[in-house]
Amino acid sequence: MGEPYPKVRAHDLTRTFGRGPGAVAALGPLELTTAPGEFVCVVGPSGCGKSTLLRIAAGLLRPSTGRLEIRTSSPRPAAMIFQDYGIYDWKSVRANVRFGLDIQGVPRREANALRRHAPTGGDRQGPGRGTGAPSDGRASPTALNGRGRCPQQPWTPNCA
Repeated sequence: MGEPYPKVRAHDLTRTFGRGPGAVAALGPLELTTAPGEFVCVVGPSGCGKSTLLRIAAGLLRPSTGRLEIRTSSPRPAAMIFQDYGIYDWKSVRANVRFGLDIQGVPRREANALRRHAPTGGDRQGPGRGTGAPSDGRASPTALNGRGRCPQQPWTPNCA
């Protein structure tokens, strides 16, 4: 038997923001290969490109050059929780959940059934900083509900 096909493979992956003398090379060039079942941690100092790499993997950014391939048997949207959760602080938890379902085009009937399972308590407060506002533990699933999800992208072969 040959070598198993890599689960994740990056070849000459770069990401640059801006153009000309003010351009910032945020990532790369990066070469990376992981095997199926391998557990990988991305570690490094602030500004080294960790979040940029994850955003490319999630399909939220296009690489400037190179290619990132993610092999999966069941293509599905990816989700990424940003450090600031990517939620609207001025909206209630339920309103944030509703927004995520709406942008995904979930039918009203199904959305209403899903919203019945949304967290309660502190719901009148935004998920930000107000008294009685949900804890970080409540903000995480709210953020995962739809903001930060990516559809299949042609430049990310398997966004999963």
